[in-house]
Amino acid sequence: MRVQWMIIGISLSVLGVFAAETLGLGLKVRASEPPNPQDQIHRLNAKDNRVELSPEVIALGKTVLSKLDQTKNTGREFDYWPRGGIRIAYRHIATFATYEMVNRMSPHPVFLSGPHGDKRLNLYASYEFGHYNPNFLKWLHNNLAEILRDRSFVKSTSILFQQYLQKTAIVYFGTYNELNSNTEELKLLLKEYKKLIDNETLPAFYYYDVAWEEAGEKYEVIRKLHNTYGPNLIASAVYFWLRRRIDGTHEQVYAILQSLLDSYAQFRSESHQNPGALPGRK
Repeated sequence: MRVQWMIIGISLSVLGVFAAETLGLGLKVRASEPPNPQDQIHRLNAKDNRVELSPEVIALGKTVLSKLDQTKNTGREFDYWPRGGIRIAYRHIATFATYEMVNRMSPHPVFLSGPHGDKRLNLYASYEFGHYNPNFLKWLHNNLAEILRDRSFVKSTSILFQQYLQKTAIVYFGTYNELNSNTEELKLLLKEYKKLIDNETLPAFYYYDVAWEEAGEKYEVIRKLHNTYGPNLIASAVYFWLRRRIDGTHEQVYAILQSLLDSYAQFRSESHQNPGALPGRK
């Protein structure tokens, strides 16, 4: 879609890098370190996990997570980093890890359908968007679980995560929960959105117009999100989740976000606490 944020964005912006979610350092936690709270949440099949892990991805992910403060804007959009949405986060993470690189490393196609090619993302398609491949997301989550098990690495990158990725992750996490707790309005938003796409009548700046004005008056859930996070960030977050509802990957993406935030929460410094940190937890 015209402002298709893709999960590359969510991987890259929430984890810090598309490959960061595919990061699989696989180092055992020392006895003196606190247990990883995600071990039970991400109980993976050991055989499948070993097959899915990639040393190349691990090395790339480690580089990116360790250099979040050394990125540059690789796109032409206004640079809101690190207080913007997924798209600008991807543009910065692409300093070290591009969509083409991750697509090449993944054993599964990133998308099942949509306007994107193997090497480039089409972020300006007016009436279609990338439908994520559930197998790709599983691979992504498997690798993410590996890095989160390495508590020493999570701790060493926690300040960078807090400074550059935490806010975006929390906004998308909280937006999902708010939409999920307002099922009737979620259905109406989905119906309206799908109709505009199917009829090819989606206005060019629909996301921002809706988030700032009309939808804030029409939908209570949008008003709540405005009050919690401000309209700018939720403009992309709301419609990102509507697209994930349409392609059926919303629960997988949410699980990635939840495991990421839960794991880094242990090392969150007082100076980077977020007042509404994880509203509406499942």
